[in-house]
Amino acid sequence: ISLPIPKEKVAINHNTEKKLSGAVQSDRLPIFINEPLNDIAAAKAIAQQNNKLVFAVIYDEKHHSKSKLLHSLGCFMEYLTTKKLVEEHFVSVLVSSNQPGAAALVPEDDPLENCLWVVLSNTGEMILREGVYANPDEGLKRVRDVISKYL
Repeated sequence: ISLPIPKEKVAINHNTEKKLSGAVQSDRLPIFINEPLNDIAAAKAIAQQNNKLVFAVIYDEKHHSKSKLLHSLGCFMEYLTTKKLVEEHFVSVLVSSNQPGAAALVPEDDPLENCLWVVLSNTGEMILREGVYANPDEGLKRVRDVISKYL
């Protein structure tokens, strides 16, 4: 069987832009239900007004993989249950380490090979800081642990 060869080229969409918000099911992308903020000070103010915690993820914008942001955070937040808990109990903020307020949250010896998860209380106090685990079970467990301890 021979197939006719098309004379015109088929358009292929090479758009690699990843959407970070708009999640309605369990999956690595989109990561969040609603768009995360990109300003730590604004996230702190909203958290204080709404009695929520700040869920901050910090990455190195200059790192070739952006600190494994899509992989690590995508896995951590893969379950829809995790996404819903984060949406309900936290003000999410996703910032580059060079943004105001972010550098102070990154340990001096952390080269940000992996993105960093920082949880702030509604008064702005740091209550947790660790690398983002690329594991959906750990993501759900850790988010639940923070909620049970601090809310």
